[in-house]
Amino acid sequence: MRNYFAAIGLNRLASVADIDAGINSLSASELAEEDDLKEILTTSREYKHYQRLHLQYEAMAAVLAHDNCRLPMDNHNWQKRLVEFEADEESLDLSD
Repeated sequence: MRNYFAAIGLNRLASVADIDAGINSLSASELAEEDDLKEILTTSREYKHYQRLHLQYEAMAAVLAHDNCRLPMDNHNWQKRLVEFEADEESLDLSD
């Protein structure tokens, strides 16, 4: 999964206005490189699913970043797959 929030310089808790501004700040070639970023972040149903899945990836990245939780066998390459989702302090609001 791609981290579309990082691609537009925002986190999962960004407002709709900030997301629109972030999308509009991308050049046509940058937007083309990000596949379906615009469709996912601007369509209500897809956005809600993406936001929830993004939270799950952030949670997995946070767990794997903890020193006491290293995977003895990483058959699914989670360490590499979650690099884009390392959570920052501002995006850890779990009130939803």
